[in-house]
Amino acid sequence: QVAALIVAGSDTTRGTLCMTLSTLLQHPEQWQAFCADPDGLKRNVVQEGLRFEPVVGGIPRIATEDLDIDGHNVPSGSILVFSVISALRDPETYANPETFNIHRTDHPKWHPIFGAGAHRCLGEALARAELEEALVAIARLAPNTKLIGTPPKLSDIGLRQVDQMRVAFA
Repeated sequence: QVAALIVAGSDTTRGTLCMTLSTLLQHPEQWQAFCADPDGLKRNVVQEGLRFEPVVGGIPRIATEDLDIDGHNVPSGSILVFSVISALRDPETYANPETFNIHRTDHPKWHPIFGAGAHRCLGEALARAELEEALVAIARLAPNTKLIGTPPKLSDIGLRQVDQMRVAFA
């Protein structure tokens, strides 16, 4: 269990760091704003990075009883996968959900990317701290960072993997 915790936390945090930095660099005005005030914007940047390009595509659960979901029978024991990607683009929760915006003020109190209830991510605080500190360090030490080549892409399902990312730190 400890090995799974370390691998899961490392992989998802690394992927989120890549995708958040890539998205920031594709929005130069937001990257510049972050570089101008990294301590003041680090929480917003991480929140929006987690929302906009989530590395967790879905959260699986097993039905413990027969369910009726919107007129569809789900027998006990069925595996359900809740789409995190869809939830994070819900226009009833987020204004302009298809837009990356580090100044967004409509994030819910509990970010859905980390799950909920008894299944909430054990490493949430550590992941946030690692993401914030890494992004702040890049903004301070290499504010002229540029993407080289095409932006990275994520695989489509489950724990979404980053294909590759190349940057020039300057």
